[in-house]
Amino acid sequence: MPDYMAPIFAEHEARYSAAVKASTWGHLYPKLGSKQNGWIEWSVSAFGDTTINDYEFEGLESSEPLMDDVLNFICDQDHLEPGFYRWEGWYKKFKNCRCQFQSAPIYQASFQKAA
Repeated sequence: MPDYMAPIFAEHEARYSAAVKASTWGHLYPKLGSKQNGWIEWSVSAFGDTTINDYEFEGLESSEPLMDDVLNFICDQDHLEPGFYRWEGWYKKFKNCRCQFQSAPIYQASFQKAA
């Protein structure tokens, strides 16, 4: 398809893609307005690279919207020093596609060198 035609179909393709995702993965999406208790563990390398190690929320299976929200939450924690981090609290999804993570402050796990 020529480049000049792409904008003509962009809106239709976006709606179609959203409909396919919802029909395929919609049963895994977080229920709007409900709170799910859970935790997230991630690490920050000395070079500033962030890696999600694991996460779990009660009653939720992994889904694209949940993963997007977890990634956005972790990326907002840009003030963290290198190390391993754990967040515990609850997650809530709103109707306007926004979400909220609420908890006690994030804490850094302590490590001991092996003898």
